[in-house]
Amino acid sequence: MVEWNGGPTRPAREYPTEEREIRFFFDYVHPWPPWENYTDEYAMTPEDYGLSPELVTLLGRCCALWECMDFDGRFDPPEAEAQFEEACREAVEKLRTEVHPIKVKRD
Repeated sequence: MVEWNGGPTRPAREYPTEEREIRFFFDYVHPWPPWENYTDEYAMTPEDYGLSPELVTLLGRCCALWECMDFDGRFDPPEAEAQFEEACREAVEKLRTEVHPIKVKRD
């Protein structure tokens, strides 16, 4: 593992691939769920990884379903929660395949 020595960090692409990790989560300030530490942007886009059109469409579906959730974590309509979870599971699986060997963690 690369240890931080207090100096500037390197761009993500300079880190060994096996040490990189994409975090998959949603936030109101960014429309896409992939986030990666040690990058200039942190909030990443599908273009940053060259993701397939199928995965980009699935990520868009995840985002649309996430927007059905209120600030208390309740979905409207309620069935959107199960749809969201299934879409996210599928998206994380496809993301892991497409960015391998970079690790993907769902937060």
